[in-house]
Amino acid sequence: MAPISRRSALGGALALMASTISSRPGIAAPAAQLWQKWAANDSASRIVVDHQAWGIFLRRYLVEEPDGIYRLRYGDVSAADKQALDLYLEKMSNVQLQSLNPTEQFAYWINFYNALTVKTILDHYPVKSIRELHHWWDGTVAGKADRGRWRTGCAGRHRASNPATAF
Repeated sequence: MAPISRRSALGGALALMASTISSRPGIAAPAAQLWQKWAANDSASRIVVDHQAWGIFLRRYLVEEPDGIYRLRYGDVSAADKQALDLYLEKMSNVQLQSLNPTEQFAYWINFYNALTVKTILDHYPVKSIRELHHWWDGTVAGKADRGRWRTGCAGRHRASNPATAF
């Protein structure tokens, strides 16, 4: 019997959490009201978005603590890696979402949201909590002017129909 990988274990845990949350009224996010702009996709697309830079960043700075919780070592992030994160976010801001299939869009939003959140914390570090940052999502992507795609609230919250990802 093959050992279970971390990725498989995490995927199973997330699936269990999503099914538990979605079955309990009042815990799950309200039903998504998808805007046509965000619902557009190419179900036949074979395009795969390259998240390698984000993966490298996480391998360098994400650690599992003795309590089993993963934490990012924000204070250790080098200037070069902050710049690499900025480049990754810039690259993500140029992805044509409507040309991706729904599965690839889902992966895109999770990685983009998490990377943008990490960048925001790094830009204000040290902070005890992201909640200390009022209006941390300013409607722009990595400080770029709004190009009509990244309005506050429409990116993740309205795109996500899965309550586990209703960020």
